Amino acid sequence: MLEVSDDEAQAWETKLKLLYFDLTAEDPAAEEKMSAVDRARIAVQDMRYHDAYQMMLQAAEKGGVREDIILSNMYVKSYDLRTMEEDDSEYDRLWRDATEAQVQLNRTGALWKEEQRNTEKQDNSEIEVVSDLEKEYEEVWAEYSLAQQEITNEAVRRAINYMEYSRPKDWEENIAYQFQLCRLYFMSKQEDEAKECLDRIFAVEKIDQTQWLGTDAHLLRENYILYLSEASRMEYRDLLVTMINHLYQGLFEDDSYDSFVDFVSEYLRSLVGGIVINEIDAGDYPKMSVSVSAVDENIKIDKDSVTLIDTGQTIENFEITEKEVSDLTICFVLDRSGSMSGVSIADAKDAIQQCISVLDDFVKVGLVSFESDAVLECDVTNARAVLSNKLLNIETEGGTNIVAGLEQAYDALQNVGGRKVVILLSDGYDGNSDEKRLTNTLAQLKASGIEIYAIGLEGCDDAYLNRIAVETGGRFISVKDTGELGSIYQVIQQSLIKSYIITYENTDAEKDDRFFKIRCNDSFVQAQKIYSQEDSQDGQENDGWLYMDIQSADYFKQTGGSKEEY
Repeated sequence: MLEVSDDEAQAWETKLKLLYFDLTAEDPAAEEKMSAVDRARIAVQDMRYHDAYQMMLQAAEKGGVREDIILSNMYVKSYDLRTMEEDDSEYDRLWRDATEAQVQLNRTGALWKEEQRNTEKQDNSEIEVVSDLEKEYEEVWAEYSLAQQEITNEAVRRAINYMEYSRPKDWEENIAYQFQLCRLYFMSKQEDEAKECLDRIFAVEKIDQTQWLGTDAHLLRENYILYLSEASRMEYRDLLVTMINHLYQGLFEDDSYDSFVDFVSEYLRSLVGGIVINEIDAGDYPKMSVSVSAVDENIKIDKDSVTLIDTGQTIENFEITEKEVSDLTICFVLDRSGSMSGVSIADAKDAIQQCISVLDDFVKVGLVSFESDAVLECDVTNARAVLSNKLLNIETEGGTNIVAGLEQAYDALQNVGGRKVVILLSDGYDGNSDEKRLTNTLAQLKASGIEIYAIGLEGCDDAYLNRIAVETGGRFISVKDTGELGSIYQVIQQSLIKSYIITYENTDAEKDDRFFKIRCNDSFVQAQKIYSQEDSQDGQENDGWLYMDIQSADYFKQTGGSKEEY
């Protein structure tokens, strides 16, 4: 595809073989010295796909997980269309349907283009009319796409069958086998089965790094706790892609793994974020008190179920007591700007309605809405019906002034005792407030002990909302689908109502900057937070805890901090 001379192409090919195989081009027996995977790689580069398939088929017959994984992926890519039997009626039918759909697509497309050319010559009007041929082309295109997808689905099904048939003895602990099976299940839309494969890889207490892909899996798990900014997010994606390329040993580098990488990343986020560290009190150091919450009722937090680590040292002696909150006020701050119109505002209203309907009686609620300006729709009250009625009458219009909404919430919560929380929802950028106004407002909220849980819909300013949440000791949650809002509000409410107090004495040598980590013993659910023993001696938690990853869906994740940047 590159416009280069034959000499340049030959030089590149020679260099490629030297780099990959450490063999000289002059050696006539070089290919015989290569492994089956190496020879298949050269065949794939030369686009001799059937030859590559035959090489791996012969190698797989002798046994080996590497060969089985490569062969199963060749099924997916249809390197040999008769992978299971010579007389393959199912594949014959699928390819016949696809061929017929392609012929019909080509015919209809040609007629439609001809119609377009004739229309342009005869009619100069700007009114767009959808012709019958255009409708027919769209219908045929849908049929063609479906036929192609059926071929892919059948290929993936056969790949799964092959992997199940060739299951190694150590299949449950075999990282490469589980990772390939995970991708195949994901491609076949069996996400629950794919997640079970990920659990077998990442939920173990310690990953065996001597195993094939063991180092890759270890890096993925250990670096997730450091997964912070957009920059490091891309670095983490690179780790995943590297693991996939190691899995396929350089044979299928032309594939795009974006959707699978997203799936694995999101699932690991859910595993990491099942516990929230609310507060670390080192004011009486070395005696420690840590408040944590579980965002999933299935997560157990007791002495037998969790492991505690303080700055690398496992804490053997600790106590856990359950703490029920009895004085809580939640002020909902809702974006009602023009961009929230339609499904977004409807789903947001429904989510708030669901949330207040299950809150305990002692929880007081308030409601603020904002667009270019903010309005206190409902002052703090125990009368849920009042807030519910006000919520129904909210309509969308205007711009986005997030700070104005926060200022109204601050005023509403001034005369309220107990724990005070703002749940902010927005889908936009605040174009109405300057830096000084935001800084002052956040300082007031923090001084009053008001935490902000910021929920960002698609299109929001992630960094802006993340800063608001972190500076007030709250959480930021990114949401792709407004249909998830109901469960998100309920999870936030659950984490606010019920928490656990962990007490222990740290006997390790004193250090200025420390971290506390809690991990569930039977899964990869964990959370980590930095604290400073020096800054905490007066009872105040370390203000250096600023980094907070952008959260997603119905869970939270906490990780390391920085004293200088968000």
